[in-house]
Amino acid sequence: MAIPVNLALAFPFWVYARFPQLPGALSTSILVVWVVAFVLNYALAARRLHDLGRSAWWLLVLYVLPLAVPLIIYNLLSPSWRDTLFGWVSVATFVIVLGGLVVLGFVAGNAGPNRYGADPKGRMALDVFD
Repeated sequence: MAIPVNLALAFPFWVYARFPQLPGALSTSILVVWVVAFVLNYALAARRLHDLGRSAWWLLVLYVLPLAVPLIIYNLLSPSWRDTLFGWVSVATFVIVLGGLVVLGFVAGNAGPNRYGADPKGRMALDVFD
């Protein structure tokens, strides 16, 4: 489910880049599709973080960091520092977000229940040292 949702999130940007003079109705419908895909992606990622025993607040790293950091650098720094740091910070932000996506996609969830509910796979946690 995550791949189709992420493709739906990227689709409006591709359409706007290819066809900048879209009619208003088509432009609005693409925006609606993007908002629905964003909500689905957020819900899916929140459930996945809860499966890992983490709070959904960690999604701020994936959603806000890529937008906020470049804007802060661009608006607060002088042009000489901006040109130097913008590329490096963008690469660091990309690595952090990519790491978050790898964790969401490949790390196994907690075995047994956690504070967010039961294990969706029905596994039980083993108490080895009891």
